[in-house]
Amino acid sequence: PFNSGTQIKYTLENPSNITIQIVNMLGENIRSVDKGFKNAGNHLTYWNGKDDSQVESPSGIYFVVAETARQLEVRKILLVK
Repeated sequence: PFNSGTQIKYTLENPSNITIQIVNMLGENIRSVDKGFKNAGNHLTYWNGKDDSQVESPSGIYFVVAETARQLEVRKILLVK
């Protein structure tokens, strides 16, 4: 659980384009937190608990969806205000 923001750590085995989005329980995209070409290795991005319009998101369960051409990974996170 997190309150005002959270770090999102991920590792790429190969250089690739990646898109990381925050999605709500209805499957709606709340925020795109990272997008573009990244080298192989460890990476870090951050979600400040706000949507793409910079409006604070309500408490609840969200999903971090990380997608490359070869892989799709989904992690559950909990925003508590």
